[in-house]
Amino acid sequence: MLLHDVGMVVSEAEKYRLLDSPEWAAFAERESSVAADIVKFEEELSEPPVGGTGDQQLFLAGLQQRWLLADYFRTIHAERVRIAISGPLHVRENYLHDDYAAEETVSAICAGHALVRSELGRDRTYPTRRDIFGEPVDVRFLTILLRIGDLLDMRAERACSLLEGAASPLPSSSQAHWDQYKRIVGRATSPTEISIVAACETAEEHRLLANWCRWLVEEVREAPQLLTTSLRHADWKPPRASTSGGDKTIAIDRSSSATYRPVDWRFVFDEAEIVRRLVRDVHGEGLGFLRELIQNSLDAIRTRALVSQSADTRFTNLLPPEFRAQFTVELRLHTKDESVYRLDVIDQGVGMTEEIIQNYFLQIGRSWY
Repeated sequence: MLLHDVGMVVSEAEKYRLLDSPEWAAFAERESSVAADIVKFEEELSEPPVGGTGDQQLFLAGLQQRWLLADYFRTIHAERVRIAISGPLHVRENYLHDDYAAEETVSAICAGHALVRSELGRDRTYPTRRDIFGEPVDVRFLTILLRIGDLLDMRAERACSLLEGAASPLPSSSQAHWDQYKRIVGRATSPTEISIVAACETAEEHRLLANWCRWLVEEVREAPQLLTTSLRHADWKPPRASTSGGDKTIAIDRSSSATYRPVDWRFVFDEAEIVRRLVRDVHGEGLGFLRELIQNSLDAIRTRALVSQSADTRFTNLLPPEFRAQFTVELRLHTKDESVYRLDVIDQGVGMTEEIIQNYFLQIGRSWY
């Protein structure tokens, strides 16, 4: 986790360069959630005149800037680790015997812990075998282990008390982020099971810690699918981890002194009506949805063909004809009764992980391609 911490250390010079950049202006405009905290601090200032004094305004502006700076660098810390490895830390020269392949591998593993999970399936960057110093290395497996290990780092001291003191007074929207790990009252991690028990004081702590643990469970559950092509780790069994059901290993509850009541509100839609709207309103014509299904299959086989060939082109028509012939789209029509038909669109495309199905295919308006 040392390299992870390196990504969070920011020099004053870096802050000043960022404040003068277009990226900062765009980020500050986009992340306006701190406005409510600024208003709260203004109300809490002792005897604040209308508009506040110059010193008070400067103090508030400094707080807002500090929160935004911290949020900005947190979003790019994995990329900053990669840059540090190839630059100031001199990892290749001092530890990797000037081996560029080893440097790229370490950089990719570090950057990979902050990527969308499906990006680990890219064979060029995260191969299941790469020879480093004459030994086979499963880069994808190591990246998966780092991602799980990072999520398991739930020590309360991860939220450094020195940084917490420097950031004080903390904005209300940040307090739960500092306190959530302190509510863990039991934890055990083994190769076969991940067990966590927490007793939260506030609803916000409960929400944040529950979301973090759901993320951990998803990461563990999806890992084997990313390793199906690995010669060494295709049969790897991750530790059991669950936040629901009778066999759950992770329990996020409220403490005996807590006064909130945990709820999980969700919108519910009439699925039949949504389908009718998608078919009739969105596509505009009765068979418009069929065109979309076929286009999805074409996108899937095009993607798989390019990935399989590790091609430097975006155009499948430039690939060898005998290779392209492996990837087809097949339509099958089944009659269930006189008025109901089922149409199957079958392809040999790249396929979808559970994450893609849940976060893209089942979400209206989002597309993976």
